[in-house]
Formats: sequence, C-alpha cells, structure tokens
Amino acid sequence: MREVSNKSFNYYDQQDAIISRFANQINPDAKVILSLEDKNHTKKYPSHWTILQEPVDDIHSLIYYSKLLVSSGDSMAREGAMLGVPSVYCGIRKMKANEFLHQLGILHHLTNDTALPFINQHLGQAFDKHAQIKVRSQLFREWDDMVLFMKEKIHHYKN
Repeated sequence: MREVSNKSFNYYDQQDAIISRFANQINPDAKVILSLEDKNHTKKYPSHWTILQEPVDDIHSLIYYSKLLVSSGDSMAREGAMLGVPSVYCGIRKMKANEFLHQLGILHHLTNDTALPFINQHLGQAFDKHAQIKVRSQLFREWDDMVLFMKEKIHHYKN
C-alpha cells in the first residue's frame, strides 16, 4: 500500500489518507506493507500493518514481489502495473498513461472505498507469478526500451 500526502500540489484537491478510510475492512489475514508519506497518520491504519521507514533502498523489489499494489498516488500505481503487479489507483487524478495500463487490465482506477471489493477478492486468490511474467513480457514486446533508445540517440548525435 502507498498513501501519499495531499500537501503536494499534485494532490491538493484529493482527500487526505484515502486508504485509511477502508483500511480496517481489508482482509486482516493479509500481510500489508504500507508506505506512508505523512507519518502523522500512522494511528489511522491497522496496528498489524508494517509501516516502512523511508527511504527504502529498493522499493521496486518490494513491489515486484507483491501480490497486489494499492496506492492513493498515481506514480506508484503505474510503477506496480508496469512491474506486472495488479495495481489499484484510488486517487482522483486522470492520467493518459494510466488509461493505457487500465486497457491492458493491469491498473484499476477505483476511487476511495470502491477499491475494497477488488482488493479483498484479489487478496483471497493465490499469488500468480506467471501472470506477472506474462504482463512484463507483453510490455517488453510492445514498448520501446528507453535505455536502448537513449543509447541509440547518444551514439547517433555523438557521431
């Protein structure tokens, strides 16, 4: 889980601590790791959740090995989806990049507590590593490798 603060310009119109509004209704058997941007809200979340002490050196490894990612911020929701992890964005921003990932069925824009049924249903299913690998393979086939693209441009202009 990732809970962003609404103190930044990107989220100033978004209600604060969205996930906290339905956190106590999430399957209590699920092991939840929470990246909480505003630690003043710590007491709003279940006490059995693990709250990260950021910065975390390799946050993307935590995401990659997750069964599900839920975020009130769009960036981490997108990153989870691109890693092949089923991801839920429960914030208010509408982004073109999110629409593309939504069409692929790997990013779900479910605002506020409308995400709860999807979350609990998904947490009740077995972890499917092969589905994640399939998504990543599809993205590698369909998308440009930006590192390769940048190297090609550098060599082109260098010459």
